[in-house]
Amino acid sequence: MKANDAYCTFVMRNDGYLPGALVLAYALRAGETRKDLVCLATESVSAAAKAALRLLYDRVIAVQEIRKKSCVSGGRSDRDLLMTRFQALRLGPDGDLPCHYRRLLLLDADMLPLSGFDELFDLPAPAGIPLEKRGYGLELDADGNPLRETDADGKWCWHHHYEPICPHGAAIPSAITDRVRTDPGNMGINAAIWRLDPSLIAWAQIWAALKDPAIDRLVFHLFPWPEMQLATLLWSGSWHCIDIRYGSIGGYPRPEQLNGIHFAGLKPWRLGSRSLPHYARYPDFRLWYTYFAAMLCAFPSLRALPMLRRLEEFIFRGRLL
Repeated sequence: MKANDAYCTFVMRNDGYLPGALVLAYALRAGETRKDLVCLATESVSAAAKAALRLLYDRVIAVQEIRKKSCVSGGRSDRDLLMTRFQALRLGPDGDLPCHYRRLLLLDADMLPLSGFDELFDLPAPAGIPLEKRGYGLELDADGNPLRETDADGKWCWHHHYEPICPHGAAIPSAITDRVRTDPGNMGINAAIWRLDPSLIAWAQIWAALKDPAIDRLVFHLFPWPEMQLATLLWSGSWHCIDIRYGSIGGYPRPEQLNGIHFAGLKPWRLGSRSLPHYARYPDFRLWYTYFAAMLCAFPSLRALPMLRRLEEFIFRGRLL
């Protein structure tokens, strides 16, 4: 039932992820989902951005930023705020936010869902994509270029590594998810897609765990991906596997072989990046631009936002469609 299930994403700090969050919602609606779409937006997101989000989301809910100082920046400026994403747990049947859901798919705003995402609601929770090392997700040649050839069934190195142990939908052994405790370089369960059963009990569990000095030290002094590795460790033994084809990084091996794409590095909307004109011609970026252009046609009032108008100009000036 629609009232029981929702897709959830979040926009925080500023309007920087607005294009991603909008295209995420548009792609889900283009796929004819009947689930609710919810966006959690912090107070630092502009009123104009929130109004744009309301065009595509059923609910845009204001939440406060949760700042917890991380000593491992890794070149990212948002790590102090990553605990904010756990506020999705407040959307459960017992929750204290304005709407309540039994099942959530929590998606990063840099995800592009292509097909079959509604089926993920039927997986046991929690569920996510195990991706302990980036190299488990894609194969490179000697020069560092992606090897895009796959097995006859469309599978690749990730499947060789994880499928014998935990195929799609199966339980992930705690022996895998416990590794983050002793290896801070282990990414654990990728946060791009989490299938959760939200509740205030789970919400309280997060903060109770962080009162343990040993956990606090791991999360804020050693973990480069604090919220991702904390969730991996805290729910170790309960996780279930989502196939990487729902969130493969960089459109690897090819977009047409995937259910979803995770733009984990450079974002298709980052016009200030010198690298964008080069990567904008890659198939995964062009696909994102196709959805973006279709969204502007369906919701022309979005062109009133300068950042979206400039992005449209970049796409057509570069003949990317």
